[in-house]
Amino acid sequence: MKKESQRPWPEVMFYAVFGEHGPESTIKPPKDFDLSLEFLMRNKLSEEDVMFLRERYEKGLSGRAIAEQHNLTIGIARGKINKAIKRLRHPSRSKYLRYGLVEATKREVERGRVPAYEEGYQAGYQDCKDEFLMRDQNRKERIEKIRCTLPEDIGNLGLSNHAYGMLRRAGISRTETLLMLTKYQIMEIRGIGRKAADEIFAKAEILGFPLDDNTTKKYE
Repeated sequence: MKKESQRPWPEVMFYAVFGEHGPESTIKPPKDFDLSLEFLMRNKLSEEDVMFLRERYEKGLSGRAIAEQHNLTIGIARGKINKAIKRLRHPSRSKYLRYGLVEATKREVERGRVPAYEEGYQAGYQDCKDEFLMRDQNRKERIEKIRCTLPEDIGNLGLSNHAYGMLRRAGISRTETLLMLTKYQIMEIRGIGRKAADEIFAKAEILGFPLDDNTTKKYE
């Protein structure tokens, strides 16, 4: 049996919620698990919940690394991760992960607990599916282009010693990892500073891979 840390994203989230052992350990992720998780992360969790879950389970960062990145104690960082997992374990949310969006909603409709809901659900589900597939395809194409056109190690990108050092301290050594981050994630790196962050943003532009400006947090 694979250990949780060895499982790929997003499959790892299924076992983080239901566990590797015990009464739920024999069930497998539903066919639409990817979309079901995306639906919950977009509609049922806070932005902070999603951020900590992605850092822990998608990027594979340790509790210590996450704590340092956000200037938190390890206990607080782990608490935030556990709190997000606990929210996903609530029956109102875990049903979508265990059965999938389609099956879980079908069960609700059959029980008569969601009158006049199916039409709206189908529209929302399709929107979520379309966006997820498009984003996933764009992500794959971007990673492939980075791998084909740029050096693997960030040490070969011509960054200043400070910017390079802060990135390596945060566990970022590969070019594709750096260029798949958002500006918000760069700014959250401990000790990065405005000057170094702006340098990285400019370097990404020059390389032809501008970073996503997906953030509401600005420099003071």
